[in-house]
Amino acid sequence: MRPDVPQWRVWITMLLAALWGVLAISTARQENWPFFALCSVMFLWNAYQLWLYTRKPRGP
Repeated sequence: MRPDVPQWRVWITMLLAALWGVLAISTARQENWPFFALCSVMFLWNAYQLWLYTRKPRGP
């Protein structure tokens, strides 16, 4: 994990990604496609942020 990212931010980002994913699945079942697209984009954004926060830093 990167040393400049606080641990609480990683937890909040993980929680948000999980909740956006659940909401996306729920809206897909209801066939609400515009809201599904929004939820999917937000899920992908939070997943990307989580990947950035947890990858190992480069360098020596």
